[in-house]
Amino acid sequence: MNKFHSILAVAVFSAGCRGGNTDYSEFSLSPSGSYLIYAHGQDDSAELHRKDLPRGPDKLLLSVKYALRPALEPASSRILYSDLIDASSSPARFGIFIFDTISGSRVNLSNPPAGCSDYRPAVVGGRVYFDRASGSRAYSLGGRVFSSDALMSMRLDGTGQKEMARGYEALYLAQCGVRQEQLFFVANHKICRLDAPGGKISALYPATEVYDVAASPKGSQLAFLTRDQEIHLADSSGRGPISKLTSLNSDIADIAFSPDGKSIVFCARSGWSGPFYFERLDLPTMQITRLFKEGD
Repeated sequence: MNKFHSILAVAVFSAGCRGGNTDYSEFSLSPSGSYLIYAHGQDDSAELHRKDLPRGPDKLLLSVKYALRPALEPASSRILYSDLIDASSSPARFGIFIFDTISGSRVNLSNPPAGCSDYRPAVVGGRVYFDRASGSRAYSLGGRVFSSDALMSMRLDGTGQKEMARGYEALYLAQCGVRQEQLFFVANHKICRLDAPGGKISALYPATEVYDVAASPKGSQLAFLTRDQEIHLADSSGRGPISKLTSLNSDIADIAFSPDGKSIVFCARSGWSGPFYFERLDLPTMQITRLFKEGD
C-alpha cells in the first residue's frame, strides 16, 4: 500500500444554510428515488430529515450532538451515520450508529479503539465501511487537521471489524448504488476502488482537486466534484476518459446518482448565507431541474 501514502490535497467542503448558521448539508437518495434523506448542521449539532419527492412533506427524523453524514442501507429503512462519543480524547472518538426510520430506534454499532472519523460510512456487500482516525502523524491543511487513517469494515451488526488498509491521510467514501459490490473512495490524491469482499485496492484516477465521489447504481460509472464546483463523469474501470458535465456558480455540497442511473442529484447553494437547494442533472440532455429548497 506504499504507493498510496502521499499527502492528501483533497479540498474539504464546508458550507452553510439557514442564514449562515449551518456548516454543511449531505444527503442520500432512497433506492426507489421516492424520498431523500438529508442532514444539515453545525460542528456541534445536526438534524436528519426525510423529504418526499418531488414536493412532498419534510419530516425531522433525528437530532444529534455533532455533524451527521447519512448513508442509507440499500433496500432498507435504516440509516447509518457517525456521531460523537467522546470529545475529550485526541482525536475525538466517534461511533457508527444505525437509525431505523420506522421504529425510531438508534443502535451504536461500534466504538473502535482508535476512533472512527466523522466522515460518511458506506454499505457495500452487506458490510459497513468507515474511516478510522488514528491520531498519529497529524497535520493541518486549510485549517483542518488530518491524521494517518485506516479503511475499516464490519458486519451490519457491528461484529467482525477488519482493517482493509492503512496509511491514508483522509478517506471520503462514495455514495453507493443498491446493486454495487465495490467501494469507491477518494484518498491521497487518487480516486480508488476496493473490490469487496476480496480487499484488492486499485488507484483509478488522479484526484488532487476532488473532494466527493458518487457511484452509479451498478457501479459502472463515477461522478465526482472538483474544487472548482465542476461535476465530472468517468468509467469506474479507470480506463475511460473523464467528461466534464457541468460547471456551476454555486457551492456544491454533495452528489448522488438517481436509482436508474440516468441523472445526478446534487445539493448546492449560492453564496455562503443562503439556504441549500437540491437539483437534478439529466445526463442525456444536461438539463437541470430544481427539486426543492430547504424550508419548502
